[in-house]
Amino acid sequence: MDIKPLDAVFVEYMKVESGGRLKRYLSRDFSDDTWCSESGIELYRSVYKFYGLNLDSCPICGPLFFDLDGDLRTRKVFKALKQSVRAVVNWFKEWGLHEQEIEIYFSGSKGFHVIIPEQVLDIKPSGDLNRINKTIAVFLKNELGIGYLDTGIYDRRRVLRLPGSVNFKTGLY
Repeated sequence: MDIKPLDAVFVEYMKVESGGRLKRYLSRDFSDDTWCSESGIELYRSVYKFYGLNLDSCPICGPLFFDLDGDLRTRKVFKALKQSVRAVVNWFKEWGLHEQEIEIYFSGSKGFHVIIPEQVLDIKPSGDLNRINKTIAVFLKNELGIGYLDTGIYDRRRVLRLPGSVNFKTGLY
């Protein structure tokens, strides 16, 4: 897909305001710092950058990402979940990635996000990147036997909680 440097590129931010009201913003500022300036609020950012204003059909670009969730109230599940995260990281290390190229953070609720930035994998804008990412996630779930890997999250408008943002349900960051 031929994307010109001057094409509009946006990310979508979402903020949970008082009373649980959800406010959406489109922005050309990809810096999470701008949006995390208010402490104690719940913030999300779209996984993908949108190359156009029609968010349902324009080309998108973003990282390869995985969401691993489990019931963290038990030590057994927490240990198994950590082993699953490690299995995903190790699989990519076997293919030549360095551990510092892979981001891992707690979601604030049930698990962890594993993110490999688009620059690391040289991912280019595509109209169906979300479906490609889902195919990879389904493959890894089966290949590694990971029941905790959520494969139902690969829609075009997917948002993830920003690191350092509070989860109102748990009170955790």
